[in-house]
Amino acid sequence: MNRLGLIEPDKLAAEQKPLYETLSECSTNIPFVTKKPTGELVGAFALLLHNPPFGGLWFKLDRAVTSLPLPLTVREVAILVVASRAKCAYELYAHTVMAEIRGISKEQVKDLINGKFPESLGEEEKVAWDVANAMGKPGPLVQSLWDSGVKCIGRDNMMSLIHVIGFYQYISIILNGFDVQVPQDN
Repeated sequence: MNRLGLIEPDKLAAEQKPLYETLSECSTNIPFVTKKPTGELVGAFALLLHNPPFGGLWFKLDRAVTSLPLPLTVREVAILVVASRAKCAYELYAHTVMAEIRGISKEQVKDLINGKFPESLGEEEKVAWDVANAMGKPGPLVQSLWDSGVKCIGRDNMMSLIHVIGFYQYISIILNGFDVQVPQDN
């Protein structure tokens, strides 16, 4: 399910076990598949076990980005834009689930993934759409887009939005680089 391989729990090295326990515990609260019934981690979590010192730091960054203040639908619109642009299968799978849980309809998700902003979403989500699309192009974010975003969602939310977009661009790159696949039952 990825280029590095999945690690069976009984084959974990001593240095992998603490990180496995942390990630395994976290996976119980995630509504998409991050762990097989046989215990192997999948998705981004599976990659982290192959380099536990880095994996632990990455997970701390993931938790920090997750805790940034940003309306949940705004966050999911941005992530879906990034994942669809990158054609990142696992990220699209995971955040389709998250978007629907957070109030974005199946039809709206489909539109977002297909490069169309659903007019039924709000002004804040439109900011996420515009900023995530702009940040997928070379060069700095244009000042007028920054200014209109700050006016709509506030400076702190704009800072959070840019961090979320950057982090999920990174995640999409590593998931694609290691060819992380969607679990077969999904």
